[in-house]
Amino acid sequence: MLVGGGGPVHRGLVYVWSPRRPDQPARQFRTPGTVEELDFTPDGSQLVSSTGWGDGGHFALWDTAAQRIVSTVHADDAGVLTAAISTDGRTLMTGGQTGVVRLWDLLTGTLRGPPFTGLTGFADTVDLAPDGSTAVGADAAGNVLLWDVPTRSTIGDAFPGPVADRPAAASFTLDGRSVVVVSDTGAGWVWDVDPSDWLTRACEIAGRSFTPPEWQEFLPDRPYHATCGS
Repeated sequence: MLVGGGGPVHRGLVYVWSPRRPDQPARQFRTPGTVEELDFTPDGSQLVSSTGWGDGGHFALWDTAAQRIVSTVHADDAGVLTAAISTDGRTLMTGGQTGVVRLWDLLTGTLRGPPFTGLTGFADTVDLAPDGSTAVGADAAGNVLLWDVPTRSTIGDAFPGPVADRPAAASFTLDGRSVVVVSDTGAGWVWDVDPSDWLTRACEIAGRSFTPPEWQEFLPDRPYHATCGS
């Protein structure tokens, strides 16, 4: 199955072709707004259409077997520009013109917890790590942030590299251990986001564990233990 859609010219239409029957005209269904992104669930049973530009955004869930929209959810005050689906097909992550990033239960269309914040421009891309523990988002102002999903807090500062006020995009590698970042300047970066690798590198640089006073200063709520083997 091959799908496509577009902006105002197509008036929210999504086109569905069968590669096995290229001679057949495309089936069509209409979404509430301009089509910004199309994503299949991992098993191909459903298609998520992210829609809207400037006047309210939605995501529409299309059943590929029944060939009909089964739900439409208002998901952003301006427009839903990007989305990502979890590896188990149960969770949808959306990003919109407001810069707010949200998680949704794909079956019920209900929010899963508070939003992710910190992006200052249009959310151009969002992605979930394969294990669902971390998320990444990039915006049109060149900001790329990594979030801890359970707490919704940012992990570290924004990724360095992208130029301010130039759009950026980011996604996890298949194993979830790295994030690939690209800028519309043509530059790209691959960042290691595996915490176990961070610990190894920190120990290599420091050459020792925290002392008890250092631990008390930086990690007062956790019991002390040697982090670097000594």
